[in-house]
Amino acid sequence: MEIAIGVALLVGVYVLLRVTTRSHPHFSIRVGDGVVRVERGDPPPRFLRELRELAEHDSVEGAIHGLRSSRGIRLEFEGLAPADEQRIRNIWSVSDRR
Repeated sequence: MEIAIGVALLVGVYVLLRVTTRSHPHFSIRVGDGVVRVERGDPPPRFLRELRELAEHDSVEGAIHGLRSSRGIRLEFEGLAPADEQRIRNIWSVSDRR
């Protein structure tokens, strides 16, 4: 019984830490069927242009989240193939992020 309470307490602390320290997206973009849709925020215009060009020519599907951190904005991906993630990181690295 004491072990179960200890485990439950640890899980509760873990969940609380995850929720309170989680980064909120600076922007969220959904890509699918050749369309790029900004769901939240204001991504850099050049990044969007390049992403739209990629989506028009290749079948890319998933989501891209720009998360603000102490070192700037980092990208997080959802549902994208690893090769597509790398291509998008390459686009991000050369885009003007103002």
